[in-house]
Amino acid sequence: MNGMLLRTFARLDKLAWDMDARTVDVTVTSARKQDLTLIARHGIEALSASPGALVSKPESGKSACDLHLEEGKPVKVHLKLGRHSPLDWVNWVNS
Repeated sequence: MNGMLLRTFARLDKLAWDMDARTVDVTVTSARKQDLTLIARHGIEALSASPGALVSKPESGKSACDLHLEEGKPVKVHLKLGRHSPLDWVNWVNS
């Protein structure tokens, strides 16, 4: 088995980023059918995901998006990060 187990009963298969380009690529495989919220502290400028994985397309600049994961089916997500200060995320969580 490769990857890192997450506390959401999913496995992080791939995590790659390029902060100069402000991009992140993630592949997650869930051990059960579930919905989860992906949070990007810098904000999300654009996002693409495997077919059927996005619950709804996030608005540009928002810090979170909801994903639908099927049991055992890898989901690939590509993020283009925004330019928020990471401390903006702390204020968002505390509000």
